[in-house]
Amino acid sequence: MSFVQRSLSFQFQLGTGSFGDSGGSNSTTISNVRASVRIEKNGVPAMNRASIRIWGLTASKMNQLSRIGLVPTVIRNNTVTITAGDSNGNMSLAFAGGIQDAWPDASNAPEVSLNVVAFTGMLGQMKPIAPSAYPGSTDVADIMQDLAGKMGYTLENNGVKVQLSSPYLPGTARMQALAAAEAADIYVVFDDDNGVMSILPKNGARKGTAPVLDPTNGTLIGYPSYRGQGQIGLQCLYNPSIRFMGNVAVQNSVIGGANGTWRVTNLAHNLESQIPDGAWFSEIIGNKPLAQANA
Repeated sequence: MSFVQRSLSFQFQLGTGSFGDSGGSNSTTISNVRASVRIEKNGVPAMNRASIRIWGLTASKMNQLSRIGLVPTVIRNNTVTITAGDSNGNMSLAFAGGIQDAWPDASNAPEVSLNVVAFTGMLGQMKPIAPSAYPGSTDVADIMQDLAGKMGYTLENNGVKVQLSSPYLPGTARMQALAAAEAADIYVVFDDDNGVMSILPKNGARKGTAPVLDPTNGTLIGYPSYRGQGQIGLQCLYNPSIRFMGNVAVQNSVIGGANGTWRVTNLAHNLESQIPDGAWFSEIIGNKPLAQANA
């Protein structure tokens, strides 16, 4: 495995309009900086979270960006997009979400950082829409297709075939989708990074090729750990193709029971750039859905 210089880039965008959802040209991109990011994806009802620290910014730049989060009672579509990769230009999307807080941290001066906390789905959680009513027996996939469109998502159906009887869904679009998923006894995943709302059976996983984690090529770091309740803990080299509620495949581990396909039920990425011995890895908790475990 060759050595490469890791790189993180951040694009900040301030929206316009009553909820900030009309876009806008007020944006800035920060790259080639010392930075640290932790991205957590734990599933609904929680929202994906990014905790960001960026060093080396001017005071004026930090003051400009810190205004984003100074009024906690006002929710606007002010966003941060994080791309991660290497100095060779191999960058890919790691996170995209709405900014909850942003502030300069001078507690370790002269090592002053801009700290940012962002979540996915903030606007969909807060922006009101009209209640949705579907008379008669209705395919939950059709309901989710409708709600996904209202939130700007593309629907990804991973084999859900459930009927609901005359559902009435109040609240925001996200609340309506969560209520429909609970009534249908299915999972819903808000994949804001890719603009996808995914639905899947409780014993299923998201479609797609399972990334391979193998200690012989360095993609699997250390040893798998048992987490109880049939769950496994994994640490691996950061791979943007690992998806929450998707599958990963473990190969060639000396812990024989760990080899095989696992569904990702918790996912966190720890990424650092321009920090000696900086982190560039993912933490996974996985399980085997019942249909797979009993096969």
